[in-house]
Order: sequence, then C-alpha cells, then structure tokens
Amino acid sequence: MADSDYDWPRAITNEELAMELEISRTTCHEHLRKAERAVLSSAMADSHKRTGRRQFERIGIDHE
Repeated sequence: MADSDYDWPRAITNEELAMELEISRTTCHEHLRKAERAVLSSAMADSHKRTGRRQFERIGIDHE
C-alpha cells in the first residue's frame, strides 16, 4: 500500500479506478472493502497474538 492511498483529496476516484480496471463501480467498491477487511482482520489477529488481548473487546466490537 502506498502512502498516497489514503491522501485527501484522492489522486483518483473509485469510479476512475473502476474504469481503469474495466470493472463496474460496484465490483471495485466490493474488492476494496474486502481487501481492507482482510488487512484489518489480519492486523488485529496479529496484535491479539502479541498482546493476548483483543483490541476491540473492551468496547464490544467483534472483528471476526
């Protein structure tokens, strides 16, 4: 992931990205959501392994 992936304003919109990849806007959004979820879930699982504690259990959010 490049440092610029979350810059604001974005260098490219999701719609432009979808057009560049020749996929629908909906499919592009779905892929981005799934990728973000996978990365965050992995990071939280790794943190749990290192600390022995789930990062969001104290506020009642289930990340799995």
